[in-house]
Formats: sequence, structure tokens, C-alpha cells
Amino acid sequence: KQGVNAFASLVGSNLVQLGWTYKALNGFRRGLHIQDRLVGARVNNTGGYKLLEVFGPTLKTVTENWLHSKRLQRVVMNGTLQRFWPGMSLQYKSAPAVFAQEDPPGKILAGAFQNNPRYWIFVYPILRLPSGLASCWLLLARVVNRLDRAAGFIMLRHG
Repeated sequence: KQGVNAFASLVGSNLVQLGWTYKALNGFRRGLHIQDRLVGARVNNTGGYKLLEVFGPTLKTVTENWLHSKRLQRVVMNGTLQRFWPGMSLQYKSAPAVFAQEDPPGKILAGAFQNNPRYWIFVYPILRLPSGLASCWLLLARVVNRLDRAAGFIMLRHG
């Protein structure tokens, strides 16, 4: 059981909100699905935190430590790699100065996600391909994500 003091362990992670979110998910029995997007992110809007670190290794650690269900952990990590990081990776390619304070994304993200095939399929090619081909890869990733959504997010839930 995680008490109130456990929430203090998230201070400085830039993911404090996941404490109460994951706590609610751990006890989830019935709920409401909201269709509208509640969270958005874009390059150069971090307020000073390191985007790669926060949504790479820190997110993985917080998710593994706070979310009890392995299935939900998998959905969060798969979704991050399959839906969030491809677009952000292309934005990194077009504005690398924004990430100048951080180690290269390949190093940070591979360190956290190298065991998940989605990193190698959805993110790595965008980081390595020339910008034009990376844009095409992102378009392909978005098509795959739309098909996955239409199929009930089968890819996010498995693997």
C-alpha cells in the first residue's frame, strides 16, 4: 500500500499527477470514458524540464512502481512508444536545439525502452532516417495507430 508519504516521492519527477491517477486506476472498478484529449505536449513547452528524461526513463519507473496491473503498465508504455514518441521524435529532428540540455534521444529512450519492440518499430527509424523519410515513417505510424484504434487498441494491449 502506498500512503500519503509515497506521493512525496514523485516530487521532482515532473509526473506528480501520475500518483493520484495511478492510485485511482489501481482501485478502478467502474468509470467513465472521456473522448476528448485531456493532455497535450509540444516541443519547447516544457517549462524547463527534460522532456526525454521525463517521458522516457522517469515515466517508465513511475509507471512500474505505481501501477499495479502489468496489463495497464504495458498499455501505458506501448502507447507512449507507439503514439507519443514518433511525433515528438520528428519534432526533435526539426528542432534539436530545444533538446540541447539532454543526451541524444536514442541514448535516453533506448536505455529505457530497448526491450520493447515498439521503440525499434515506431521511434528508432524516425530518429535515424533522414527528415523526409522520417516524415513518411511517421505518417505510416499514424496510419497503423488509426487502424489499431479502429480495432480496439489490440496492439497497445498486447506484446
